[in-house]
Amino acid sequence: MEVIDATGVRSVPPFWSEVGWARPYHFLGAAGNSCPGEFVSHDYLADKIVSGFTYSKSIARKSLTRTKAGPISRAQFSAVLRCMYQALSDERDIVACVVTDNVEAWADAAWVVENEPRSLRQIMTKDNSHLMSRMLQGQEWAQGAGIYVLLCLDWRAVQSSGQDVNAAYANALVKVGRIGHALLLEGQHHNLVARMTPAIHESSASALFRLSEDISPIYAIRLSEPT
Repeated sequence: MEVIDATGVRSVPPFWSEVGWARPYHFLGAAGNSCPGEFVSHDYLADKIVSGFTYSKSIARKSLTRTKAGPISRAQFSAVLRCMYQALSDERDIVACVVTDNVEAWADAAWVVENEPRSLRQIMTKDNSHLMSRMLQGQEWAQGAGIYVLLCLDWRAVQSSGQDVNAAYANALVKVGRIGHALLLEGQHHNLVARMTPAIHESSASALFRLSEDISPIYAIRLSEPT
C-alpha cells in the first residue's frame, strides 16, 4: 500500500522497506510518471540487427548453462570488445568490467574497460571462479570458459549531468539491457551464446573489480561457446 505523509510526499511502503526495495520503488515511480521520449536509433545495436540478423536464429537460441572446456579465440574476444567500446562511446554513464576465463592470449583475470583511450585495466590475475560464482549469487552457470561482462551505472556521471537520480537509474536499466542485447547479437555472429542476469551480489562485484562506491553494478552477461 502506498504511503503519503503529512506534507504530501510519497514514501516507501513498509513491506518494500523491509525487503530493501526502496530504490526500485522510487525509480519505478519516476519511470511511470515520465512520458516516453522520441525513438532514438543506437548504432551499436542497430548494426547488429541489419548485419546478418535472422529472426529464426535469434528465437532458436537457448540460454547457455554448459560451456565448452576449450578456449575462446582471440578473434571472438576482439569482436566482443569492439562491440563494448562502441556502446560505451554512446552510453557515457555506463561502466563495463570484464572477466576473461580461458581466452586465447589473455590471462585469466578481472579487468575494467577504459574507453578513452581504449584499453583494459587489469585488476587481478588469480583464479576468479569462486568470486564470479559469488557475484552471480552462486548460479551454476557462473563458472567455466567464457567472457564475463558486468555493466554498471556511474553515479558521478549522473551527478555531473544534473539528471534526476530516479530517472537516471530507470534509464540505466534500459541502457544495460540494450548493451546486453548488442553483445548477445555480436556473440551470435561469432558462435557465442549468452546468458544474462540482473541478480548481482553488489558488494562481491565491487570487491572483484575494486569499484568505488559511486559505481553501481546492475547487469551481468557471460558469452561462451555452446557444447
